[in-house]
This record gives sequence, structure tokens and C-alpha cells, in this order.
Amino acid sequence: MNQIAIQSWIKRRVAELIEVPESDIQVDDQFGRLGLDSLSATTLAHDLAEWLGTKPDVTLVFDYPTIASLSAFLANAKKE
Repeated sequence: MNQIAIQSWIKRRVAELIEVPESDIQVDDQFGRLGLDSLSATTLAHDLAEWLGTKPDVTLVFDYPTIASLSAFLANAKKE
């Protein structure tokens, strides 16, 4: 899975969770500033793990607080 594919999936899912058009979200926007609360972050982490076929880790959304940083981390982790 490459970074662009992961980034696109996260952007689409965040837009659904906060109920805004995907075009309103920039990959460098911080999740908190987008309005992602702890419940939404947990949902995102679980959905993302399911999509990637990995174990859910809610801390990733806080450790990598933007779509760009999270997708870069996950793309590199999938290579290892």
C-alpha cells in the first residue's frame, strides 16, 4: 500500500466522520482542528486498521496528527 492510497482513504474517511466535503480537507490539517474528537479518532483508527489488515492503534492518530504524517508513517511501516 503506498502513501497516496493511504492518504486518500484517510481523507475520505475523515470527511465522512466530520461530515464535510472531502475537498474541504487538506492533508496538512491537524485532526483536532478538523474537529476530530476522541471518539472519531478511535473510529478512524479502528476503521483504518481493518482496511489495512492490522491491529488498531488509537495512539497513531495522536502521534501523527495530520493525514500527511499518518499516511507517511503507515506507508513506511507497511514496507518493513
